[in-house]
Amino acid sequence: MKLDLLSKLIENTYVDKVPPIVRLNRQPMNEAVQQFQNSVFIQLYEQLKDVDSERFRQEEQAWTVKFLNEGAEDAGGPYRESIALMCSDLQSPFLPLFIPCPNSKEGTGENRDKFIPNPECIDPRFLRIYNFIGKVNLNNSIKFN
Repeated sequence: MKLDLLSKLIENTYVDKVPPIVRLNRQPMNEAVQQFQNSVFIQLYEQLKDVDSERFRQEEQAWTVKFLNEGAEDAGGPYRESIALMCSDLQSPFLPLFIPCPNSKEGTGENRDKFIPNPECIDPRFLRIYNFIGKVNLNNSIKFN
């Protein structure tokens, strides 16, 4: 009964607006030239940071993806791929936002595959990016382990 009520409340928060279109360049880059600003996550952030959080509460996709120099039409696949790439970027050493949890570093205990916010990322730009991650996660688009 509670789950039905919660589901109905969530449904009532959905908005019926055309999702924003993002253009992403995911051309393979070797690690030597991989840079913070070239990551798929930062490309998404730069294009969606000023979008009202209400726009992310779509019943389906929160945004539509067009991969540059690729012919994919977004019927769900490119959107899911953008989320997978974004999560991969957030867990990579190229973006300092999240670091492996202490159990991962020590190789002991549970949750060794988890990441935590990097306590050194206190610059205002990083704080805005953390805010963006929370904004996008309103409809659980991103599922962290």
